Amino acid sequence: MKLSSTRIKAFVEIQLREFYRDFGTLFLNLIFPLLFTFAIIISNLMNPTFKFKIGVVDERQDQVAQVFVQTLASSPSMDVKSMALSRTTNALRNGDVHTVFVIPEGSGEDLGDIELLVSPRYEEFSRILLDAARDRMNSEISDAPRRFDYHVENPDIEVRSEFTFTFPGLLALAMVQLGLFATAVPLLHARDRGTLRYLSLTPLSVSEILAGQLFMRVIIALVQVVMILLAGSIMLTMSPQQWIAVLGISLLGILLLVSIGYAIAGTARSLQMGMSIILVANFSMLMGGNIFIDANSSTAQYVIACIIPISYLADLYRQVITEQTGLWPIWLDVAAILAYSLVAITIALKTFNFDTVNRSSAAKAMKLRRADAI
Repeated sequence: MKLSSTRIKAFVEIQLREFYRDFGTLFLNLIFPLLFTFAIIISNLMNPTFKFKIGVVDERQDQVAQVFVQTLASSPSMDVKSMALSRTTNALRNGDVHTVFVIPEGSGEDLGDIELLVSPRYEEFSRILLDAARDRMNSEISDAPRRFDYHVENPDIEVRSEFTFTFPGLLALAMVQLGLFATAVPLLHARDRGTLRYLSLTPLSVSEILAGQLFMRVIIALVQVVMILLAGSIMLTMSPQQWIAVLGISLLGILLLVSIGYAIAGTARSLQMGMSIILVANFSMLMGGNIFIDANSSTAQYVIACIIPISYLADLYRQVITEQTGLWPIWLDVAAILAYSLVAITIALKTFNFDTVNRSSAAKAMKLRRADAI
């Protein structure tokens, strides 16, 4: 049957009006992700207790080194912590420290040549800090000057802040809400109320119904993404190319999560069963899907992330927005999203029907109603 753009447009408009009248669905899909985004932004902007975090690797272990560390820690805006050399790379990468001072082994009154491990972002401030510490030690400690030199090393690591990790996860969260609470839940309710059954008796074809539902969700998802990106621009600067890439990734996310939503609605034989599956799926994606909890935090978390499809979408968002290496290569993220989408579409095609009764009974009932209508 030929698709009618007029019928599809009218159906999309009806669905959008129904969506905006349902405050619960509207809140979960548009208001909640946006509020969450602003809450994180405000938390980062209004943090009055920021401290410059310094890691110290003390290979000398004597009184002279202790005086140096105490001089650094005497400022209330400095947070100084001791650590092993083996932990410095991860600490810098994860933002646990902003810079690391490695005090070499030695003896005497001089500290020698301190190694400064720092990213270019904090290099100049770290130099000023070391110069200030040297001047203070020379001027305030009268028994002997504690002279030292230093050299800078810029480790080849990608420094990640908490916001740059969390923000891309909010975009993945929006897609999760779209697939579960704006796709699976409305379909289950519509099937339970008989709305889908009545739609099948209208002039709309099945293809037009599916096209209308898909277009409506594309509109909602793009509105979600643009709103979150506009809010995030307060903290992050993104190029036009990154905006376009994020919108393209969002189309992949729509394909993935809407397919999952249809698969859940098709698999569930009742409204109660469907809601249970949705709640379990939502919890699993939020906790194990690399959205808010770093999959690199443990081996178990990484294994779970490999299984959950939303992990690849979150990783793809994160790589494009931060321009840093993710858990997996970009091509693998895209391939995994397409593969999971194909599996979900296959399940949806095999299981979905317009009624809560079994497929054969629904088909017989539909034939009878159409015969009566004729």
